[in-house]
Formats: sequence, structure tokens, C-alpha cells
Amino acid sequence: MKTTRWIVIGLIVVTPAAWVTQMLAVPWIHGPLAWERLRAIERSSDESVLAKIASQDSDRDVRFAAFGKLSDQAALTRVAIDANDKDIALIAVQKLTEQAELTRVAIDASDKDIVLVAVQKLTDQAVLTQIATSDSYSENRQAAIANLIDQAALTQVAINAGFQDDRLAALEKLTDREGLARVASDAQDRRVRLAAVQRLTDQQTLAAIASTDPSSDVRIVALERLTEQPALARVAIDATDEDIILAAVQKLTDQDALAQVATNEANPQIRRAAIQNLVDQAVFAQVATNDSDSENRVVAIQNLIDQVALAEIAINSSVKEDRLAAVEQLTDQDQLARVARDAIGNWDRANYYVRRAVVEKLTSQEALAAIASAEGPDVGFPAVARLTDQILLSQVVCTTYDEHVRRAAFEKLTDQAAFAHIVMSAGDRARDIRRQAFGKLTDQALLAEIAINGPDGVRGTAVEKLTDQAALAQIAAGDDFVYAREAAVQKVSDLAVLAKIATNDSSDYVRRAAIKQLTVRDLSLASEPTGDSPQHLLLLTVIKFLRATDDIPDEHRERILFELLPVAHVYSQPTWTDHLGSLETLSIDWDRISERYIPEWASLSAKTAWGAIESGNYITNFGEAVFFAATFAGAEGELTAEWRTALPNRPQGSDWSHIEAPIEAPDAFVPWLKDNQPAAVEIATAHSDYRFRVAAISMLTDQALLAKFATDESEFRFCIAAIDQLTDQALLAKLATESSNDYVRLHATQQLINQAVLAEIATADSYDYVRATAVKKLTDQAVLARIAAGDDEEYVRDCAARRLKQLRR
Repeated sequence: MKTTRWIVIGLIVVTPAAWVTQMLAVPWIHGPLAWERLRAIERSSDESVLAKIASQDSDRDVRFAAFGKLSDQAALTRVAIDANDKDIALIAVQKLTEQAELTRVAIDASDKDIVLVAVQKLTDQAVLTQIATSDSYSENRQAAIANLIDQAALTQVAINAGFQDDRLAALEKLTDREGLARVASDAQDRRVRLAAVQRLTDQQTLAAIASTDPSSDVRIVALERLTEQPALARVAIDATDEDIILAAVQKLTDQDALAQVATNEANPQIRRAAIQNLVDQAVFAQVATNDSDSENRVVAIQNLIDQVALAEIAINSSVKEDRLAAVEQLTDQDQLARVARDAIGNWDRANYYVRRAVVEKLTSQEALAAIASAEGPDVGFPAVARLTDQILLSQVVCTTYDEHVRRAAFEKLTDQAAFAHIVMSAGDRARDIRRQAFGKLTDQALLAEIAINGPDGVRGTAVEKLTDQAALAQIAAGDDFVYAREAAVQKVSDLAVLAKIATNDSSDYVRRAAIKQLTVRDLSLASEPTGDSPQHLLLLTVIKFLRATDDIPDEHRERILFELLPVAHVYSQPTWTDHLGSLETLSIDWDRISERYIPEWASLSAKTAWGAIESGNYITNFGEAVFFAATFAGAEGELTAEWRTALPNRPQGSDWSHIEAPIEAPDAFVPWLKDNQPAAVEIATAHSDYRFRVAAISMLTDQALLAKFATDESEFRFCIAAIDQLTDQALLAKLATESSNDYVRLHATQQLINQAVLAEIATADSYDYVRATAVKKLTDQAVLARIAAGDDEEYVRDCAARRLKQLRR
């Protein structure tokens, strides 16, 4: 077995064979002569010795010779780190291949060029990261960065490197999205963050950076790279930089996010930007109603197309500008009219501007008319100017309180129907306009409509302008308004119509007007009316009355005709002619009568009647006597009546006074009704003149018919007239005990003779005068005594006591 022997020489440990070689080489390795050291190097194989020579020998050739024999990576590393000759050190580094050795050089070498070469050959990402972040020399750091491929390492360098260029260089190589996001978010260097952001596409990260990055330019670039609406919405909602929020909002189209900003953001300018990108009408309405900034409200209103919402703002907003903006956006005529109606009567200044604005946009004629009617000139004139509907213009004339607006509306009128409307509807405050409208009216149909259906104050004037005889006849014969009938009568040419009115009209004024017209007509053409209708027969009868009075003085004729012509109506109706025939002959004679009176002031010498007369100291009063006689085709004999003035015993009025005879028209037919009960019944039932009906009732003998009239309490005069004719005690008793009318019971009681019924009434009727009337007719003294002692009314008790005293005499 071979024994190995170890010898320690200084610090070098060698084997025996190596020892011999070393011993032979050392003297020359450290020898003073270069060639000796070269010879020694040729014999040496010790890498550590060679490395030392290569690093430290003073002779360049020796160093290169030693270096040329090196192959060990550790030795090469030592040379690279320790060599005094930079060229050899550089060559040593270049020959290194092991990453651990290159790492030692990169970390331990003092020469930056040596380190640079080592770094350029390094692939260890951790070492490269360390060099990139901590090396003193930029070239080394940049070289390390150039060899970095690990995205996490590059991220770390980009964030933590001590120099901006290094951080930017690392960032430039960074491709990892998450790394870029981390650099953009975490790097302290604003420029690095900015560069990272410029390469970012991740929308959430960009949104976070845009919202929170401390540098405004970084935030701006981040925002510029945002394209997705949710990310933009996040910035708009979460960011604190108002410029960023504003820019985000300007890029937003997401309606929910815009709505949130528009309604919740504190900055009015940002809210405005959101409003400008909105399309949601409900949000516009909410902003327009609730936003505290007037400009924002107006912007929202200008974007509103919801007509109902706009109308609500125009009506309910307390801010004039908002209301005007809403009106400006309104196009719906119904909603404009709604705003106009609400503004009418609301006289604050803001409403004035609203009304003016509404008028400029309204086309609805009805709404314009309503405004014009309620406004003064400032608003009324523009409203009238836009009105074209003639009837609505006439309504404005009739309803506006303002004289100037009324005049402006009237001046636009040309239509006859509009003039008619003014005449029909204008009140007293528009009487001048109404008069002018009357002046412009020529349409006979419209005039007839006014004359028939207009208010009482204008019907007479309309009649005065009428020429249509049919309309005049209709008004004259049947209108409810007395003055219209009277005016029509004065223009009617139809004698038959005049005859009917003169005999049957309920108004004395109208009858007198008709009689006056008849008395001035030439009746020769109407002397022989044709036909046998009641109208023709009435005209014929009236003509006979007119001719019968020809000889009566004019100052009395019209009055007498007024009293007697109603009789002509009776004579010409079937009620009379069916029973007595038509009027054949008629005479109405008039005679003057007089009476002389000695006045009280006559002198004592003239106190005798003849003395007063002879001396002329007397007063004469005149009266009249009217004689009436008529014959009929179906009756024998002559119907006569006479009315004479009952001149008084002393003078009435002044000298030559005329006292009219009390003409009672029923006297001209009533005497013949007693024997013609059917005619009496018809006149009592249907005649229009109550006097004739009452007179006819007085001629009736049919108790059942009289009882019927007596129970018709709606016509009190006929009721009493019938009661006064009743003799049937059972019917009288029924009326006296059952009627609800006190006066009916009173009159019936006056006709009673049945003591039992009288006793019941005297003790039980609710009206004291009815009880008293029954008491006065009682004969039962016991009943009278009870009433005298116990009735509630003193008057009834007194009547009973007097009746008792009367019966006991």
C-alpha cells in the first residue's frame, strides 16, 4: 500500500509529488527575473498560484502567461476580482461561465467595468435585481436591468430602484399586466407611475389610479386611458379630484352612474357635466326640480322632452328662470294651455313672464282666448294678436275686464256670428262694444235668434233691427219678454197676428201696442178675410170691433178698444162659435155725459145753483156712456151691455175733468153663458184672461165641476170663485175640513149651513179666523158655551160669546 506523505510549506499544502514540483518552481515564481518566473509558470499547474501571479505579478507577460494557464472558474473569479491588470481581469470575466462565479465578480469586484462585464453575462434574476437596485454605477444597473426577464423582478426594480432611469428602464421591459398595475399603483416616482399608466389597459387599476393617485398628471393620463363605462363610473363616484371627476363624467354614457353624479355630487359644475350626458327623462325632471344650482336646473330643463314634467315645472317652480326655461321647451299645446290656465289669475311678477312666454308659443285658440280674457294689455294684446277664431275673439270681448284688450279683440272681428255672440253675452261693462256690435249686425237670422233667445236687455234692440216678418210675428205672438213682444208688434204687418195679440196678450202694454197698430192701418184690404180658421175668424171679428168704434173720439177709442177687444177673442173661438155662432152685427156707441158743480169757493151771492151757473162760477166734470150690442148667427136676440160713468156728488179733479166709465168686458158675454153651460165650462177652463175665467165660473151650475175648480188651489182666484158658487154641502164640508189652504177653508165655511160640520170646524180648525167664521154660524148654544170658555184665541172666544148673546135674545 502506497503511503502519501503531506508537507506543509507556509500555508500551502501539497502532496509529495506536487511538493517536488512546487519546490522547483517557487524560487523562480518569486524570482527577480521575469524569464525565471515565466519558466517557473510553465512548470506550474497550481491554479491558485497561477491566479495570484496573473493578478499581482509586476510583469505583464508573466501575468498573461499565468493567466493563460488558468481554467478553473474560481481562479478566474479571483483574477477578475483581484487582478491589478484590468485587461487580464476583463479577460478573466469574459472566460467565466458559471453564474455563481459571475455573481461573485459582480458583487465583489471593485472595478465598475469588470462588474459590468460580469453583469452582462449574468442570468440570475435575483442577483441582477440586487445589482439593478443597489449598484453604485448606472452602467452596471442598466446592464443588470437589460438582462432581467423575470416580470416580478422587473416590477420590483421599477418600484424600488434608487434611480429614476433604472426604474424607467425596468418599467420599459415590463410586460406583465399585474406588474404594470403594481408599478402604476405603488411606485413612489411620479414619472414611473406615469409611464406605467401610459402602458396600462386594466380598467379597474386605471380607475383606482385616476381616483386616488397623488399626482394630477398621473390621474389625468389614467383617466384618458379609461374606456369602459363601469371604470369611468367608479372614478366619477369615488374620486376626490374635481377635475378628474369632471373629465370622467364627460366621458360617461352610463345612465345610472350619470344619474348618481347628477343627483349626489357636491360640485355643481360636475353635476352639470353629468346632466349634459344624461338621456334619462326622469333624472332630468328630478334635477330640474331639486338641484340647488340654477344653471344646472336650466340645463336639465333644456334637455327635458317630457311635456308633462315640463308643465309641472312651469306651474310649480318658485324660480322664474326655471319656469321660463320649461315654457321654452314646451311644444305640447295641451300642456301649454294647462300652464296658461294655472298662471291666469296668479298675478305675481314671475307669472307675468310665464304668461308672456306661454302666449308666444300657444296656438290653441281656446287657451289664447282664456289668457286674453284674464289679462291686461301687456299679456292680453299678444294673446289677441295670435287669435284668429272669431267666436273666441267675441268671447274675449265679452269676458275680459280690460277695456283695451276688449277693444283690440273687437277690432279683429268681421264675422256676423261673432257680433251676435257679443250682443248675446256681453255684460254691462261692455255695453258700448255691444252697441257697436249691434251696429255691425245685419244678418236677419242672427238678429231673430237674439230677439228670441237673447237676454232681455238686448232683445228689444234686436227686434228694432229685424225686418223678417215671420220672426217678428213669432216674437210678437209668443215671446216671454214683454218688451220684445211690444217692439215686435210695432213692426208686424200681419193683421191676423196683430188681432190675436190685441185680443189675447197677457201684457197690457203689448195689447195696447197691437191695438195702436190696428187703429192706424188701412183695413179696407182686410175687410173680407178668407177661410174659416179661428185666426181668420178672429181677424174678421176684430175688424168689426175696429169699425164699430170708428165714431168714438180718438182720445177715447183706443182705451175702449183695449177694454173690449178681448171679447172679440171669445167671440171668435170655437168655445163660443160652436154654441152661438159667429158675430154677425156689432155696434159700440159712445156718448158724453156731464155734471156741473158749484165750487166751495163760490161767493156768497152765487151760492144758489142758478146764480153760480149764471155767473160762470161752477165746475164741470165729464163722464161717458158706452152702449154695446151684438148679434150672433146661431143665437136669437141681441146681447147688450152698458157702462156709464157714475159721476160723483162733488167735483172730482179740476174743471173739465173726464171720468172714465168702468167697462167690464165680461159683461159683453157672461149673460149668455148661463144658458150655454158648455161654453161657460170651456171659457172657465182654458181662457187666458183670468177675468173671463172668473166670470165664466160665476155662471157655472155643475157642482162637481165647481168642486174641481175649488180644489185647484194653485189658481187661488178661480178656487174662491168656484167656492162662492158651490151649494153642495157635502163638497163644501170636504173643502172646509180637508183643504190645507186657510183661505179655502174660510170661504167654504162661509157657504156651510150644516151645524155638525160647523161645530167640528169651530172646535178643531187650526186657523182662528176659520173657527170664528164657523162660530158665527153656529146655533148649538152648548158648543158655543164651551168655545167661549175654552178656545185658545181671545177673538174666537169673543165671537162665541157674542153669538150666544145673539141667540138668547
